[in-house]
Amino acid sequence: AIYRAIADAAREAKLPLSTHTSTVADVAEAVDAGTSSVEHGAMSGELPDALISKMKEKGIAYTPTLSVMDSMKAIADLKTEPFERTLVLQVGPAPMLASSKALILSPKFGPMAMGLGQMAKYLDTARRNLTRAHQAGVIIVAGTAICLLPAGLRFSGRKPDAAAGAEATA
Repeated sequence: AIYRAIADAAREAKLPLSTHTSTVADVAEAVDAGTSSVEHGAMSGELPDALISKMKEKGIAYTPTLSVMDSMKAIADLKTEPFERTLVLQVGPAPMLASSKALILSPKFGPMAMGLGQMAKYLDTARRNLTRAHQAGVIIVAGTAICLLPAGLRFSGRKPDAAAGAEATA
């Protein structure tokens, strides 16, 4: 009811509505409510053809954010390469990137890595959903979810918060 009210208010104000989803049911609810775009899509299930067709008919854009899932899979494998990508280096404060790498390589990251490892099984499903949506003519948008940082890292502005586990530097 709350989401539908938000969608109705956005439509009434002639504002676009971007909806973050993770399941087929989330995507279906967003499409039925008239969202302008679906972010992430359904990672845990195949989008039905009828739902993909509705997205195309309604002109709903799809931002699959596969780079996020790919990065989470790499981090779960204790690889720091996602923090060395050109775009990340351009926007990520150096102390944040360094502390994130240090956390991933530390022994205390093991339990967190196991949780992120679940993302790998969703990556193939998300890729299939993207391929099918593209083939059906759904508008595809490139995007990311910068808020997805290793657990324990919280930031205020550009300075890491030492109390949350990241190194604070002046």
